[in-house]
Amino acid sequence: MDLEDALRDVDAALGFRPYAVHIVWTRYAGDRVGVGPEMIVGEFEILPVPKVGDLSGMVRQLTPAQIEEVGTVVLTGVSGAYTEDQVSLRPAGGGGLPPNEAAYYEIRYRDGARRRFTLSGVPGFNAEAMEWTIVLRLFQGQRARATGAPR
Repeated sequence: MDLEDALRDVDAALGFRPYAVHIVWTRYAGDRVGVGPEMIVGEFEILPVPKVGDLSGMVRQLTPAQIEEVGTVVLTGVSGAYTEDQVSLRPAGGGGLPPNEAAYYEIRYRDGARRRFTLSGVPGFNAEAMEWTIVLRLFQGQRARATGAPR
């Protein structure tokens, strides 16, 4: 771990970041996303733990079926060691995912809650701080708290 990442990790080590941020890849049994059962095919935790911005951008919205959360959050302090492909949820070397695969960010809180997010725009790189800033939009279909199984 380089010096910048070690400094970024101090808040997490002191317990000031009560969550973990992961990138998750899934595959659907059908020929496109949303068709058939969803299976987790890979995931990794982003380390050091980035800062999740203020959740005041999240609101609860009443729909005919239920109350859903909508909104955006900003990740800052994502290590510059990650490539643009990684933070943009693309396979190594660029290109797109197969039509039956998806990738998303997942924030896991200490209480077991999980929220799934997609990119909202292009990740920005700050060369002076050697870090990424990523705007995420809440995505419906959160995984189960206890097991992490797709719903």
